Amino acid sequence: MEIIIYGIINKSNNKIYIGQRNNKQKLSGYYGGGTLIRKVVKKYGKENFKKEILFIAKNQFQANLMEKYFIKKYNSINRKYGYNLRTGGKSNYIFSIEVRIKMSEKAKLRKGNKNPMFGKKFSEETKLKMSEKRKLRVGIKAPMYGKHFSKKHKKRLSIAHIGKECYLSDEFKKKMSIAMKKWWKNRKNK
Repeated sequence: MEIIIYGIINKSNNKIYIGQRNNKQKLSGYYGGGTLIRKVVKKYGKENFKKEILFIAKNQFQANLMEKYFIKKYNSINRKYGYNLRTGGKSNYIFSIEVRIKMSEKAKLRKGNKNPMFGKKFSEETKLKMSEKRKLRVGIKAPMYGKHFSKKHKKRLSIAHIGKECYLSDEFKKKMSIAMKKWWKNRKNK
């Protein structure tokens, strides 16, 4: 399977978008899958862009490496030079600082009554489905099963929580303690 690493260049300002596409798929009418590049192509028109094949990869691993390489080479994650919003490679995306700031600002606006779920409640049927799904994610199927935080990460978490008030009341902690003791006692008796 061959995968094309391509560049879409804006003729008016020379900004570039780097992407990858399966060779079997048509590249002729395709102008990138990224949100920003689609908006820009719509704004300037397809006639103001040219496409270049930068590399033909033999497999997905090589394609991911080369896409990351060309995004870095052309600095297309920087808005001055390009239209990529992420570092590429179809995994472990790293968003640009500009994108992270925008995401943070949007998240801050979604508090209280501006949150899309504000005032809405899940139906009993939906709650039941969610509960059943959660029950399947225990033991070996749990996402963190067998994984542990590194000492470095534990230290970072510890530092991040210094000076923060615990959101659990003493009364709640007491109730949880009693419930957990009961649970462990019942578990040992089985």
